[in-house]
Amino acid sequence: MRSLIVFFVLFALGAGLADTIMPRLKYIDFADIMEEDINKSKLAIYTNPDIGFTAKYPDCFKISNTEEDTLGSVTFRYDTDTSIVMECFTCRIADTANPDRAIAKIADSMHALITKTDDGYILHGRIYENDVPIDGYRHYTKYSAKDKLWIAYSLIYPEEYSGRLGRLFQIIKEWKPWHNEQLSAA
Repeated sequence: MRSLIVFFVLFALGAGLADTIMPRLKYIDFADIMEEDINKSKLAIYTNPDIGFTAKYPDCFKISNTEEDTLGSVTFRYDTDTSIVMECFTCRIADTANPDRAIAKIADSMHALITKTDDGYILHGRIYENDVPIDGYRHYTKYSAKDKLWIAYSLIYPEEYSGRLGRLFQIIKEWKPWHNEQLSAA
């Protein structure tokens, strides 16, 4: 009888240890799931009814407008937990005679770095509020000029996901707000 009890105790311990060493359920990192979701999603196209610009975004993002939204703005959210947001907005060009100087002024106020492209400017860096950096958050924003307006497409994201958002960076980098492009997979 005693050997039978010892056998069952050892068997139970062995089974528990085996599950610890070789778990039946494999943990899947959320960042892996999110990256795959973003990379495999089809692209949708939003056309702003007021200004007329277009913006592609993965269809795993949802349009999230609020009562505070202004003319010429739209927000796309991945979900409510990750704080990954793509948004388009407009603002006036302060110095229409010199767009380089105007964008430098915007970059300075945002503490951002500037990269000039063939069709606009990309500003990127940490996010600041009242000249204080918000820990762990960054932005990547493309500005394109039209008449006296900047049309901007911005990605706001937690820094921890920087290496997982390559497709979103590419969408913004290649964005042409005035081309009514056909829906295609990127």
